[in-house]
Amino acid sequence: SRHFKTPESVVYDSKRDVLYVSNFFSGGNEFLSRISLEGKVLDLQWVSGLARPTGMAVHGDSLFVVDRSGLVEISIDTAQVVNRFPVPGGQFLNDVAFDSEERAYVSDSRAGTIHRREPDGEFEPWLSGGEISDPNGLCVYGEWLIVGNSGDGSLKAVVLADRSVTTLASLGQGSIMDGIAGDGAGGFIASDFNGRVFRVSPAGETTE
Repeated sequence: SRHFKTPESVVYDSKRDVLYVSNFFSGGNEFLSRISLEGKVLDLQWVSGLARPTGMAVHGDSLFVVDRSGLVEISIDTAQVVNRFPVPGGQFLNDVAFDSEERAYVSDSRAGTIHRREPDGEFEPWLSGGEISDPNGLCVYGEWLIVGNSGDGSLKAVVLADRSVTTLASLGQGSIMDGIAGDGAGGFIASDFNGRVFRVSPAGETTE
């Protein structure tokens, strides 16, 4: 087929000025695509061998992709899988983000847990319970991990140093919090899987 197969996530590679797309469901033959900023498909099946991939992050010269087993590292230059980092007990792993200390965070929506991996370590549960329920989108901003929390339809700000949680903005019960990105002005763009996109100001004001 010449078409995407349930595209789940898109990430921008500023060094190469291209976009990568995770194709979530293709009967067990899931893959990543590479497209131009003009929307031209450069390589439909750019990388294969993934199991229902979801969130992605470009970090250095690697593309990190969450699939059902854990976090997969792909060399962008060779388009080859070079590492797999399992997340023990993962139920529905969803998104990934990195902080300035090179630590990786992966959300598990079904388990209500955010896992963290030190640069030379293994994934361990980092935050769960309390205000974190059905976490999905992740975005590191300064000293915070911003979490899309579908359990109460809100964006949470988690202090990386002590894991304290505050509600940054509420988009309403029933909002399925998905992707999050910084808007370059101290706020965020957040998507709701129900077909809505919000801008969230630094003060927490939301605009659809």
